[in-house]
Amino acid sequence: MEAYQETVPRDALYEPYLTENIVPTGWPNLDNAEELSELQTAIKDYVSQCQAKWVSGQSDINADWDGYLAQLDKLGLQRLLELKGAVKGE
Repeated sequence: MEAYQETVPRDALYEPYLTENIVPTGWPNLDNAEELSELQTAIKDYVSQCQAKWVSGQSDINADWDGYLAQLDKLGLQRLLELKGAVKGE
């Protein structure tokens, strides 16, 4: 037996925040899997590019925000959320 049980205080610290199951309850069907993958890739790439520009000072987040949100919509963010909702069983 260990002299110090580190998991007990750690678990007690995080337990109040464990309010939802983060593991998906379902998987996309084959009809939606390709679309879901394409949307996720496009949106993730765009978000990463914007973050890099903002962090490096190449662009101003406050000036770009409305355009950023508009581009996310053009890339299919609402459709991605619909597909993700369907995957989670919502």
